[in-house]
Amino acid sequence: MNFVKYDQGANKIKNYICKTKQPVILITGATSGIGYAAAKLLYDDNCRVIIHGRKKITSCGACTKIGISQQVVPVWGDLSSLKQIRQLAAQIKEIAPVIDVVILNAGIFQKDGLLSEDGFELDFAVNYLSHMLLVHLLLSCLIRGTRIVFVSSSAYINGKVDVNNLGNQYIHDPMNAYATSKQLCLIASLELSRRLQNQQICVNACNPGPTSTKLLAAGKEYGWSNLGSSSVKAAHRLEWLALSPELETASGHYFNDKKMPNVPKRLRDEKFSSSVYEKTMFLCKTMSLPLNKK
Repeated sequence: MNFVKYDQGANKIKNYICKTKQPVILITGATSGIGYAAAKLLYDDNCRVIIHGRKKITSCGACTKIGISQQVVPVWGDLSSLKQIRQLAAQIKEIAPVIDVVILNAGIFQKDGLLSEDGFELDFAVNYLSHMLLVHLLLSCLIRGTRIVFVSSSAYINGKVDVNNLGNQYIHDPMNAYATSKQLCLIASLELSRRLQNQQICVNACNPGPTSTKLLAAGKEYGWSNLGSSSVKAAHRLEWLALSPELETASGHYFNDKKMPNVPKRLRDEKFSSSVYEKTMFLCKTMSLPLNKK
């Protein structure tokens, strides 16, 4: 594989991004599945796409498949490691001083009771905690009108968050671990929409729908019966959330396709979501955003 196009240096890429006017979109977990399909759609929409992968070889490989140009830029880092997330954020900030859309898509369904290197249940670490830390580390790149999209799942409804045991729930229960991590993504979107409203940064969550990916295949071993549609169909939902003019000021919503189903009252409770957020920031070892007063 030829990486010449991606070894031109951060400054050259940064200059290119600054001189062009197309939206800059960051997608985590964009080397396969829904993330890759969304990256391809957004590239075809003439956006500049920052493609995150766990390793350099997979991230660069995805960029090569999409198009060898500075319009697709690879970054890499293992989202199960808080240290590597900080390194990833530094990579991103070096090449993109402004980010218009952040799609927090990366996700896993783990089956082996594994812990991250920081000691957290692995679904919690990758699907949720990593994205919360990354958003906070990238705040200097976010501007008025930036859109943040948490990719959740309809499985969130089966999750149950224990604030006092956050990060150590369901270590040997894959179904509940995954559902709870996706419920946390939904809670995060609601809480961050409140805390970032003064900056006019829009934060939403979505259900991409059952999709034929490795994650779905893993879930089927534990009882999921969904057939799964194509990654492209799910990616079109992310494309709409990223670019639709009708969502220019939309924030604090959960989307299933283009509909907004009701979110249970217990998850919309502001005292509860605030407590989850504060505990999350403690685990991330980073500063909390102030809570905007109404």
